[in-house]
Amino acid sequence: MSDYTSDKSTERSKLRDLGVAALEQGKLMQAEELLRQALQQLEDEGEADDCLTRNLMKLADEYADQSLFAEAEGLGLIALKQAQANSAIDSDLHNSLTCYYDGLADTFLRQRRYGEAEKMFEQSFAIDKALSTHEDPCEAHLGWVNMASDLHNIARIVGLQGDYVRAEGLIREAMEIDLQHMEAFLSSHDESYLGPASFVIATKDIYPLAQLCALQKKYSESERLYLDALAICREHSRHDDLDVADLLDSYGLLLREMGREEEAAKTEEEANTIRRK
Repeated sequence: MSDYTSDKSTERSKLRDLGVAALEQGKLMQAEELLRQALQQLEDEGEADDCLTRNLMKLADEYADQSLFAEAEGLGLIALKQAQANSAIDSDLHNSLTCYYDGLADTFLRQRRYGEAEKMFEQSFAIDKALSTHEDPCEAHLGWVNMASDLHNIARIVGLQGDYVRAEGLIREAMEIDLQHMEAFLSSHDESYLGPASFVIATKDIYPLAQLCALQKKYSESERLYLDALAICREHSRHDDLDVADLLDSYGLLLREMGREEEAAKTEEEANTIRRK
């Protein structure tokens, strides 16, 4: 590396670090100016700077949180483009592209631009699907579990548009993946703090499936799913776990929908008792 190139890299790193500091202080416009300057130098160098790219996306997310969607989308697209350039230089960064697609999807989703959001999540799904074929079993399990999460994200978009049948199908597909791969993923990635696989599946898959069945007025199936999820959560959670309280609240709504007011009241009181402890 020439002295000139080294000096440019050092200057870019300083601009990036100043931008990150401004971002941490909530000075978004200042952060954007500094990060854009660093990005311009990065493009001239033809190097990969994952830290800079991640903070560009973080800034985009901050804009989205403030409902500054034009700024969020513009910066998010710049971050995605640079992340793609980074992955072309360093193939180890390819799988991290999902963070940028998901971030843009969230920005679109907040604006009810459902079609564009779904396309972003589909891009993440394609990357995770490729990862699921990795020769390293740990990486493969991560790919499978991430695919299930991608399906949940797509199901959420579909459900928001009222297509509960398709959303249910996507959640069931995700649950099948989790049933096959969640336990191996938890053990291979030291994620045991999340609880056993059955607990994760109960809260991640069975619970939303019960909600979708209720929305379709498939009350008997919905109740069965709620009771299954509650039984699993009670077995593996502390007695005051908020996961159980949330399930109870949702189950209470189902009971009211079915006209079982007395049972609903008892269920909701149990949820409130858990929250008061």
